[in-house]
Amino acid sequence: MSRAVLLNIEPDTFEAVTNITNYMPFHQAIGYLSNWALGSGKYDQVVITACSDGDMTAVYSSQTEDCRYVLSGIWRPDEGRYSFHS
Repeated sequence: MSRAVLLNIEPDTFEAVTNITNYMPFHQAIGYLSNWALGSGKYDQVVITACSDGDMTAVYSSQTEDCRYVLSGIWRPDEGRYSFHS
C-alpha cells in the first residue's frame, strides 16, 4: 500500500515553526506523522497542517473505508520536543 502525504504548511508558518523548534524536531515530527501506522494498511492518505506556535495536526483517512484518525503533535518548548496525542 502506498500513502499520499499532503503537507498543508504555508511558507510563513514553516519559517515561524522552524525558528521556534530549531528545525530538526519539526522535521522529525513531520517524518513521524507521515509514517504513523503506515504498516497497518488502513490509512492511505494523511494531511498534515502546522500552526505558527509549532503545533501540528495530522488527519489520516482511507479512500476505500469510511475511517479517519487524528493525531496531533504538540510542541513542548520547555522540553525541546514534540509529544503526540490522538
